[in-house]
Amino acid sequence: MTILVSATGLYVERLASSPENRSGGRLKSTATALLLHAVRRSAALGFGGALSLHSLEDEKTIGYYRDAIGMVEVGSELVDGVQMRRFELSRDAATRFLGETS
Repeated sequence: MTILVSATGLYVERLASSPENRSGGRLKSTATALLLHAVRRSAALGFGGALSLHSLEDEKTIGYYRDAIGMVEVGSELVDGVQMRRFELSRDAATRFLGETS
């Protein structure tokens, strides 16, 4: 995972985690821990936890971002020649996510 910072916010690039990487603890997966880190970084940089990312066309992953994290799909575009969906996490959704994972 790479976190890119711009004047308008945080972008998570190339988040990847295997479903087998389950912690069994408070956080359900490595992906959740990575997103938690990104949201905290966004808050520390003054973006209120808001961030965006692209997802592969995988219904389970898309459901995870939407249902478990609270992200909203805002479009679809080509990224490095691959059609991907773009998701955003608002400040309010980031606050909820932080509350659920603390």
